[in-house]
Amino acid sequence: MTENIISASPAEAVAHPRRRRAAPPVTPLAVIEDLVEALPETPAGLRDRTLVEFLYGSGLRVGELVGLDLSDLETKTRLIRVRGKGRKERIVPFGTKAAEALEAYLPVRAQWKRTAGSSTEALFLNQRGGRLTDRSVRR
Repeated sequence: MTENIISASPAEAVAHPRRRRAAPPVTPLAVIEDLVEALPETPAGLRDRTLVEFLYGSGLRVGELVGLDLSDLETKTRLIRVRGKGRKERIVPFGTKAAEALEAYLPVRAQWKRTAGSSTEALFLNQRGGRLTDRSVRR
């Protein structure tokens, strides 16, 4: 084609190999511990601590995390049912630190839900009793 012998490249019909994406970098444990320790012991701080523990300890995406409902939790076996990209479901374990943070957060959640008169089954709530959004988590 470069020598003008043919008009189109036969290689155009061949699929290009996909490039492997590098795994995202892992935040060092010391940085996560500093972040968790810096959170205040307020109701919102307890929720945020639980969010960080689940994100780091379970490897969940933010969208998966805010999509969790109470019914997705199996606290005795420390497993959660996660609906991820493409509506695929998977079972993910969570660690003891996440379980401890969850235990401290659930009474806060119940209070926010009661105060707002909310009927949502979302695990993570904002202070008005609604489902927490991924934007709020990132903020």
